Amino acid sequence: MSKLKIIFVTVFITLLVGCATITKDKTQTISISTMCANRDLSGASCSLTNENGSWQVNTPNSIQIHKAYNDLYVACKSGESSASKSFESKANEGAWGNILFGGLIGFLIDKNNGAGFDYPPMLSLELDTCNDTHR
Repeated sequence: MSKLKIIFVTVFITLLVGCATITKDKTQTISISTMCANRDLSGASCSLTNENGSWQVNTPNSIQIHKAYNDLYVACKSGESSASKSFESKANEGAWGNILFGGLIGFLIDKNNGAGFDYPPMLSLELDTCNDTHR
């Protein structure tokens, strides 16, 4: 193999490693809403947590969070009513590109900074009990 081909292949592989880190954001904007008795509920206080941070928001609203390889845990409360749920982190096309072309090193980079993974863009939680102020 000529030196030029070796240099080209080396540069090409280097660019592919960390592909999602280069092409995708490490943050994601998520919309969150709460419901009670199948009706929209405004003003619930929610905490969103993953391995890269914790954020607070009142519903309905949108918030920018740091993405992570692990799931996003959401806990909401309004008065005596509460709800909690985990939302799965799924590999996006950048992570799949790394798995196919960049190998283990690229995947590990994307896994550690969250760029290769996304959460559902819209989250909704159903509170466990409703009182008259929620109806």
